[in-house]
Amino acid sequence: MNTRQHPRPQPQFQLRNAVLLMAIAAAYPVSVQAAGTAGVAQFAVGDVSLRRADGKTDALVKGKDIGSGEAIVTGPTGRAQV
Repeated sequence: MNTRQHPRPQPQFQLRNAVLLMAIAAAYPVSVQAAGTAGVAQFAVGDVSLRRADGKTDALVKGKDIGSGEAIVTGPTGRAQV
């Protein structure tokens, strides 16, 4: 009869999961934006405007916040990146 006790294996998968979670969190940092902000204009060239929910339009310029529900309207030569 064998009475030797074998040591219990340590659950290393928990440490691996924690390390994986930290790596993913570091790769995809959370950006904090103002409430209702859908994006920020990175650049706007040509005929580009921002149409608000009330129908008014403003010129879209670099750095301008774009709110949820607002539309970017471009003319034939307009280009924009959000």
